Amino acid sequence: MAATAVAVAVAVGVTAARAVSIPGAASFPDASVAWHPGGPEAAHVTVKHASRAVADDEDDKGDQDAGSADGEAASGGDAPAPASENDPNGPAAMPETPPPPWVVSPEVATARKQLDVFSPAPGGGLFTSGVPTPIVTGGVTEAAFDAHQPTAVDGVYTDRRTIHFSYTNASAYAFPPPVLTITPVGDSSGGADRLTATVEDFVNEPSTRSGEMTLVYRCAAPPPTTAGAAVWPPNATSTVGVTWAVRRDWSLSWAVSKVCGGGDGSRHPHLSWGVVTPTAGDAPFVGIPDSRRAEVTATTGATLPDGDATTYAAGVHDSSTGLYLELAAPAVSQAFAMPAAVSSDDTKVTASIRGAPFGGVLATSRGRVFLHLLYSCAGHGGATLTVTIGVPPWAPLVGSIAKDCGGGIPAGLGVSTSSLVPALPAGTPVVASGIPRNLFASAFAPPAGVHGAGSPPSAAAAAAATVPANVRSVVFVVTNDAAYAHAAHVARVTLGVNPPSMAIASIRYSALGRRGALNPDGEVLPPGTSKTLTLDVVCLATGTATLEVGLVMAGEANVEWARPDEACQR
Repeated sequence: MAATAVAVAVAVGVTAARAVSIPGAASFPDASVAWHPGGPEAAHVTVKHASRAVADDEDDKGDQDAGSADGEAASGGDAPAPASENDPNGPAAMPETPPPPWVVSPEVATARKQLDVFSPAPGGGLFTSGVPTPIVTGGVTEAAFDAHQPTAVDGVYTDRRTIHFSYTNASAYAFPPPVLTITPVGDSSGGADRLTATVEDFVNEPSTRSGEMTLVYRCAAPPPTTAGAAVWPPNATSTVGVTWAVRRDWSLSWAVSKVCGGGDGSRHPHLSWGVVTPTAGDAPFVGIPDSRRAEVTATTGATLPDGDATTYAAGVHDSSTGLYLELAAPAVSQAFAMPAAVSSDDTKVTASIRGAPFGGVLATSRGRVFLHLLYSCAGHGGATLTVTIGVPPWAPLVGSIAKDCGGGIPAGLGVSTSSLVPALPAGTPVVASGIPRNLFASAFAPPAGVHGAGSPPSAAAAAAATVPANVRSVVFVVTNDAAYAHAAHVARVTLGVNPPSMAIASIRYSALGRRGALNPDGEVLPPGTSKTLTLDVVCLATGTATLEVGLVMAGEANVEWARPDEACQR
């Protein structure tokens, strides 16, 4: 490619100006020119653009090869005179000409400082957009971020600052990560141990002439100490200085004050967490006062689980539980450590955490962070899962969730009679909290004392009723209590007659015509749901028979009851 020349007018003493052609100048459309006087007989012209320079000596015509003796003369100084053939001592020594000084023209100085550094939102907010907070503008540090006395403050509830930068000339800079220094302010004893800071997620993208980084603060948790001793000074403040060598001959410097809180080991006042229930919305974790713990222990002898409590309990069919973490203003950001879940009985259930298994960052502007507690049941029964999440320097989050792995009584399930059953008032309890009343006890019902079952309630007030011979159906209402948080999973309905020679019984059901009927092949009853169960009887002989009805429950103890003294007449 043919080089384009640029004419540069040079004046030496009273010598008339001459034009100097500079090969390759077309590559430097915005080049600047600096003049170096080289003595009464010579002059040196330097054209600079970014880090490149083209030189031409007035006594040299610029056609020397790089690295040759003539080329050395062309890069600054006069070429030595040739040796005389009659001089026995060889050529006369020539005085060395020092290299020309590095001269930065005002144009270059201005161009190289077209560098802006800013936080993407007012106050250094995280992950948000809007009017930015300038830190360095046109290469000049803003007064609020003065390297010696900054007034910009990242407070107790801010654990990082997002920083963006942009520039106009991609070849003018080198962008190594900045160097940080931490200086305690005032009576902030232990400041060097109390606070560390790092630059993370540093990215420079020359194609867009921009980049970003995150300044992460880590305030240490208070060290163990004797009772009554000072832990950390309140609101310990340190100056975090940033030095950024964007060029070999130029560095940026700025600083920000960082305040560390939580020195007393207290809870983060603006951080909440809880359970996202399938049907009832949020069930937040709430701290249990020591007085309440003492009261429960004194009255029941039991010890409440560690940490916060929630009204939610994971049922038999809950394979996972959603947890939420949420940060509220005036907090800006807060890192949390790797969550852990510990079971009170590993032989019954264990758990693992997904969503943010290695920790993460909460930001007020980003809303909630969700975790998922996955259960693995190893046998029937139940256990308590204690979840711990570190949020240094604040006290860790600790909360407990009960998990039922099945085999127990379905506590929300009830059965009653309907108005279609003669001689029994409508709504007569047949099954309460998954346990049949004594009047309707089945020979196949589970005994008291199995997991989740207490002592059966007393017998119903109504006496055993004999259904008249002309009645050929019995109707029950099966309900999953609205106060029970979990659905009842009926796998199928079973029906028997004792003695079998007395009658034949069947379940009346039509998928098209009986929307309110319980499907004998299985159905899920959400909390607050009721279904009717209609039994038709065909007598085979004269006498009485007992109807045995069973609800086979998925993952829970079966619910079975009997309807005695079914009269038959042939």
